[in-house]
Amino acid sequence: MTVERAQGTGNGGRVQSADLFIQQADLTGKEGRFRDTLTRLPGVRAVGSITAPEGSPSAEISVRVDYDPGTTNPLILREALQREGFTVLSASEAP
Repeated sequence: MTVERAQGTGNGGRVQSADLFIQQADLTGKEGRFRDTLTRLPGVRAVGSITAPEGSPSAEISVRVDYDPGTTNPLILREALQREGFTVLSASEAP
């Protein structure tokens, strides 16, 4: 998995993960902008690889984001991406 690390937040190392599912048509060819949008957000620690779910002819792309729960959460991530024109189909804490 390719992971891009963002700036640390100094919150004692607490990290949670979110699984984001993005409409593939919105993301194709804009992966760099998508990743940049996430890594600029306060509290984002790392952005995983951008992949289509295995064995699925789905029109969605998934990405796991590690974040500082004292600074951000999946809803904030979703809203920031939607402001940039990405259709976020689902954003939730990863198990």
